[in-house]
Amino acid sequence: LGGPAVSIWDQELQRVEYSMQAGVLGENDPDVFTEDQIQAALAHTRLGFAVAQDGSRWSEWEQSCTIASAAPWAAYAGLDSTLEELQGWLRYQYDPAVTLQHLQTPLLALFGSRDVLVPPSENVDLMRKYLIAADNHDFETVVFPDVGHDFFTGATLVGGDWDWPAGYWRWNRRAPGLADTIVTWTLRHVDR
Repeated sequence: LGGPAVSIWDQELQRVEYSMQAGVLGENDPDVFTEDQIQAALAHTRLGFAVAQDGSRWSEWEQSCTIASAAPWAAYAGLDSTLEELQGWLRYQYDPAVTLQHLQTPLLALFGSRDVLVPPSENVDLMRKYLIAADNHDFETVVFPDVGHDFFTGATLVGGDWDWPAGYWRWNRRAPGLADTIVTWTLRHVDR
């Protein structure tokens, strides 16, 4: 569910970019960022990866964190306070490209159209490309509309105001069709 076709570092860059575009950390109204602010947050994140690989650049990171901590996008980007924390990213240099380009087993890949952690626009076509390169003819990718990484629809207030019965809550629920898709695909691939 929501597995990326990009490296973990690229996934983190996508998380920063797409979550800022969606303004998803805002508690009430979504945050709104300019393209320059998004690019500044991405540059800060890229610098963090560079410093993780070359600790001698720590002073650059400290300076960037000072600027970032005062920026409206601070909550969207990492502000690791020690070199050890930052170097934790070195453990996450996995890129699924090689695995996917050799994968011969059946695969069902599910994505949420509003996923800011694994955006389908960045991952679905790339995953298909890798699986085709592997000569895998038994895979399926499905993008569920109006759900994020957790495959929940999100609670919404129907009618605009709480004014029963004209206005009411539609509670958070799993993506319609998610379970059926998984069960149907699995049953097609199970030896009976």
